Amino acid sequence: MHRSGTSLLAGLLNKMGLDVGPPQYLIQPSYDNKLGFFERLDLVLQNDAIFRNQNVDWSWGTSSFDYKRGLLDMLTGIFPKTKEEGGMFKEGARTLQFLNSVPKGSTWLLKDPRLCISLRSWLPLLPSLPAIVFSYRHPLQVAESLLTREQFPLLRGLKVWISYNRAAIQNSQGLCRVVTSNQALMRDGKGEMGRIGQELRSHCGVAVPHDISPKDLSTFIQPSLQHKSNATTTVASGSGSECGWSEEEMGKFRFNNEKMIFKAAIKLYCAIEDRSAFLPDYQFPPVKDI
Repeated sequence: MHRSGTSLLAGLLNKMGLDVGPPQYLIQPSYDNKLGFFERLDLVLQNDAIFRNQNVDWSWGTSSFDYKRGLLDMLTGIFPKTKEEGGMFKEGARTLQFLNSVPKGSTWLLKDPRLCISLRSWLPLLPSLPAIVFSYRHPLQVAESLLTREQFPLLRGLKVWISYNRAAIQNSQGLCRVVTSNQALMRDGKGEMGRIGQELRSHCGVAVPHDISPKDLSTFIQPSLQHKSNATTTVASGSGSECGWSEEEMGKFRFNNEKMIFKAAIKLYCAIEDRSAFLPDYQFPPVKDI
């Protein structure tokens, strides 16, 4: 999900030797991500294009996205019958060209939060099945960050959070998956990146060239670079704490429907924390995004 520390994680993985492509093809750093996004512009543009063709945007309508239609749209752009046919669906060809040009023995990395929604459209086109590094952040922290950056009401941010995390889990079923969180990275960056690298190597067969250096770790993990949030995170599943919400958090919502969505988001968050959300029979909250 957007605003979940994915740029931080992708930057650290890149410093461990995973190839994101030449800098000129990446979205450039900005005020809200000073160290960079580590996202290929063509990948983002292609995802936006297949979203638009289904009247979907990154922040609304994502639960209605049809991955088969997205795949057909990209195939039209990559293998057009006429010069004009590809149109807005041609960006994916550049992404695939990069993936197929990575030297043998090297490992590529694709990062775009939109892949939570569009992953199944891309899988048939990739040179090999990817491993998934699934990262998440507390829903209220994400919603408050979106309120700051996009002026989204908290309710909208929570709905989008549910939609993205639900889709990311469902779309990555059957793939080798390593799960981490923004909280874990901020708490113990060295240990967490060491675990991620080891699991990618041993469980997923991904050739991660080397571990993160202390210098790169201190460059990327700086509390001052975190997306600002006033959320009071009271959950710490796995450390003996009860997963739930505080009165202060609940007090941010006035109406019953808002409180219901917040509770649904926390329920999913807690299920991600204890990993029950990744079980095949997990029942996701029936909440549509905007």
